[in-house]
Amino acid sequence: MTQYALIDNDGFFVEDVVLAAGETPTANHITPPPGGDSGRYRHRWNRGSGVWEEGAPTEVVAAAQLAAKLASIEDQRNRKLYSDVEVDFPSGPAVIQFRDERDRTNLSNVTTAAIALTMSGQGNTLIDYRTLDNVTQQVPASQFIAIAMTVLTAKQAVVKAAWQYKDTVRGLAAKELPAYDETAGW
Repeated sequence: MTQYALIDNDGFFVEDVVLAAGETPTANHITPPPGGDSGRYRHRWNRGSGVWEEGAPTEVVAAAQLAAKLASIEDQRNRKLYSDVEVDFPSGPAVIQFRDERDRTNLSNVTTAAIALTMSGQGNTLIDYRTLDNVTQQVPASQFIAIAMTVLTAKQAVVKAAWQYKDTVRGLAAKELPAYDETAGW
């Protein structure tokens, strides 16, 4: 068994690895930096000179970690935005399906029609809306607006949570970033 340092394609230290007898090292397996594993991006292998150098400055690492946390928050937000919402129809609770942009557009279009009908004095006109269980719900236009507001409120809560997570992450010290769990508590 032989110990190597695994480096990424830019030459930055990733982790210490041990290759078993018979395993062939790749171009990304290099003799470890002095002192062994001192942390990702602390050392960089200079392929031209064949020596270890101090790696990316702390600020660069912190910026990369912050960008990764913010991207993770956006991924969480998008997953939550495109999730189903249970609402109360006159016939009882049902789920409004919210898989993608088509579902969002459908809800927006039906809500716009409900608003137009209500504003023109036709709030009792029945609107059809198909729920997740493939049941067509018939709802007075004025009541459909309240149903749509339930969905909007749920989606806005997700957006606000993302704002709070982003504000928290931006306020953390660089050393606190790796331990912060941006996936908990949504």
